[in-house]
Amino acid sequence: QSGLGAALLQNGQPVAYASRALTPTETRYAQIEKELLAIVFACEHFETYTYGRDIVNIETDHQPLEAIVRKPLNNAPSRLQRMLLRLQKYNLKVKYKKGKEMFLADTLSRAYLTGVHACSFSQELEVIDHTASLAIPVAQLQRLKDVSSSDPVMRTLRDTIQRGWPPSKSGIPESMCPYFDIRDELVIQDNLIFKGPQLVIPAAMRKEMMSVTHASHIGIEGCIRRARETMYWPRMSCELKEYISKCDICMAHRTAPGREPIMQHEFAARPWAKVGADLCDHAGRILLVVSDYYSNFIEVEHLHKATTTTVSKALRTMFARYGVPDVLISDNGPQFASEEFAAFARKWAFDHITSSPHYPQSNGKAENAVRTVKRLFTKCRESNCSEFLALLDWRNTPTEGLGSSPAQRFLGRRCKTLLPAHGALLKPQYSTEGDTKAINRQKERQQHYYDMHTRPLKPLSPGDSVRMQLPG
Repeated sequence: QSGLGAALLQNGQPVAYASRALTPTETRYAQIEKELLAIVFACEHFETYTYGRDIVNIETDHQPLEAIVRKPLNNAPSRLQRMLLRLQKYNLKVKYKKGKEMFLADTLSRAYLTGVHACSFSQELEVIDHTASLAIPVAQLQRLKDVSSSDPVMRTLRDTIQRGWPPSKSGIPESMCPYFDIRDELVIQDNLIFKGPQLVIPAAMRKEMMSVTHASHIGIEGCIRRARETMYWPRMSCELKEYISKCDICMAHRTAPGREPIMQHEFAARPWAKVGADLCDHAGRILLVVSDYYSNFIEVEHLHKATTTTVSKALRTMFARYGVPDVLISDNGPQFASEEFAAFARKWAFDHITSSPHYPQSNGKAENAVRTVKRLFTKCRESNCSEFLALLDWRNTPTEGLGSSPAQRFLGRRCKTLLPAHGALLKPQYSTEGDTKAINRQKERQQHYYDMHTRPLKPLSPGDSVRMQLPG
C-alpha cells in the first residue's frame, strides 16, 4: 500500500534489487496504477539491463495488467496512458504470477527503502487530473462528486479499486460483480470513478443523465453511441433503450416497424377447397373475382349492384358449377360482413374467414387475382379484344415454375383455345401428386426469399402500450 519493490532476475537468479516509498499522493492511486507504476520504476531503475534488449519478461501478481498492456492506449485512463507511453521504449512481455510466488518483489515492496524518493516522472503523474477533461459546468461537476461520495455502491467500489481486486468474483460483494470484468480500466479522482475516459455515474444521477442524453430525441442507437463516449454504468445500454422506448414524442414519430416473416395460408390439398373472393370496380362495372388457392384458377362475375344478395347469388352459381368450397376468404366489406352472408355460409356449409382490417395482404390471393383481371381487361378494352377469350387464354397458360396451367390443375385437362392443339393434349390428365409437390416447392421458395429481409417483432403481452398508425 505504501511502497514499490522490484528484483532483476537472470536465469531465475537475482541480480539486483530496488525499492522505494510511495508519495502521499501515490498511496491514493488505484491498485492497478500502483502496480503499473512499479513496472515503470523497475524498468527505469534497471535501464542499463532492460533498454535495448529483444524482450524483457515482467512478472506481476496483478492479473489485470496483462489485459491493459494489450489494449489500445486510448482505452486506458489518463494516468495509465502516461505510464504506458513511458514504457514504449522497452520491449516488454507482462505475465501474471501468483503473489505467493513473488518472494523477492513482494518482500521489497513491504520493506521498502524510505530514503529513496520518487523521480520527476512521478511528479508529472501527480498533476494528472481526470476531471479537467470533463466539459461540464462546475456546479454539475460538484454535484456529481457529492452524489458519488454519498453513494454506498460507489464507496465500496472506490475501496475495492484502492485496495485491489481479488482473483475471482467470489471474494467481492454482489454489488461489485458488474464491475469485475472492467476492473483493469477503473481509476479514482476526487471521489469520482473513471472507466478509461468514461465517467462512472452513480445511481442517483443516472435518470438525469439519460434525460440529458435524450433531450434532442435522436433515437435509441444514437443516444447509446453518445452515452458510450462519455459515461458508463452497468446495463447502461439496456436502461437507455427502456427509457427512450417510453418517450411519447419518439413513439409518435418513429418509422413503421419492418416486415415480419411471412405467415402463409394453410395449404389446400385439392382444387376449390379454399377460395378467395373480392369485389372490384373496372370501367364502371362491378366485378366479383374468385380465385382458387390450389390451382390459381380465376372466376369473374359481373354484378349489377354491390349488395350481399347479388354477391351470394353469384357465388351460388359458381358453387353449383364447381362445388362448395371448404373455406371462403374475403375482406371485411359490408357485402361479406353482413348477417345475410353469414346465413348463406351456414346454409351452404362453408367456413367464411375475413382478412385483417387495413391489411389486404392477408387476402393476397384474391387481391392478386383482381390485379390480374384488371390488367387483362384493360388491355382487351384498348385493343378491342374479347375479355372472355383473354380469360380463357390466361387459364390455359402454364404457370412459371410449375409446368402446368391453372386449368390443368383445376379441371385436370387443357381447354381448347384458338391455338392449334393436338388432340392428345386436350385429353384429361390427372396428376395432383406432382402438382402438389410443385406448389409446395414454390411456396417454400417464396417464403425463403421473403424472409431474407424480415425479422420477428417483439411479441405483445396483455397490458403493453400499443400505438396504432391511422390509415392514410
